[in-house]
Amino acid sequence: MYHAQFTAEERIRREKELMAMIGKKSSRQDRENVIIVGTQVLEQSLDIDFDYLITDLCPMDLLLQRIGRLHRHERPRPGALAKPVCSVLCACGEPEQGAARIYDRYILERTRRYLPGTVRLPEDIPRLVNLVYEPDETDPEWGKYRDKLGIKESKAENWVLPPPKYSKRERRNSIVGMLDVSADSDKRAEAAVRDGLPSVDVLAMRMADEGRLTYLSGAENEAFRADSVPSEQESRRIAMQRLRLPFVFCCGTQLEDTIGVLERENTERLAAWQSSPWLKGELVLVFDKNGERELCGYRLRYSADSGLRYERIGDANE
Repeated sequence: MYHAQFTAEERIRREKELMAMIGKKSSRQDRENVIIVGTQVLEQSLDIDFDYLITDLCPMDLLLQRIGRLHRHERPRPGALAKPVCSVLCACGEPEQGAARIYDRYILERTRRYLPGTVRLPEDIPRLVNLVYEPDETDPEWGKYRDKLGIKESKAENWVLPPPKYSKRERRNSIVGMLDVSADSDKRAEAAVRDGLPSVDVLAMRMADEGRLTYLSGAENEAFRADSVPSEQESRRIAMQRLRLPFVFCCGTQLEDTIGVLERENTERLAAWQSSPWLKGELVLVFDKNGERELCGYRLRYSADSGLRYERIGDANE
């Protein structure tokens, strides 16, 4: 299993396991009876090689990127998988509910319309991507999609870097201050400019004995105080505990609530950590000793096997 709701440290470990099982140098024995279940993160930069691929419908450019992980290297394949085959779910009906929330429905519909039964890579990539994304005044949904793009562009303009100002005093001609934009916090700014669904990254830690903190997978002897600045080595590893919160914590007004709760907690309990260059501006999400906690009406649980899971507190009590 591979998805974004693992800490960065755990994802690196899993990436190494993936490369050993289905990477370029994997043997037939390594690949025997292996099933990988993952999210969009499998699209990104991993030189992995699938014998057979099943995927939900997604925008054409991303779909072709996923297909590019199929039969990526020359190797003996099981007889039934000698030819590269990708099964695209929901290619003949309504998009899967989760995909329709992540991707624009207009692009999904056009991907389904122009998706051929056979694809040749890389020759077909420019033509198929252009068919999906080129303006189409004959499509009644094009106007709505164009308006959405305009809204995104308007929002992005609020965060454009200011032009450089020349001063006769050479000392003032520097990049200092170029990134100073009007934002309540770094995390709010990051969420505002990300193209797509808003998201928030946190550093996930766990309570240890005597009120100290440790890594989610750490032993008690790795714990350290919350009211003092971690060493550079500790800070670098804490920064590796990066974890992306699920969309439920970032949609609508929930985004402000989530960031507000974590900012208050960090100010009260971890103010000293802001003095570390590695941790300044970061939000730390502290779990209890069992890897659980409540946040904005949800109960969170983290394990090395399944990553971060959540459920609404009311649902959990029913």
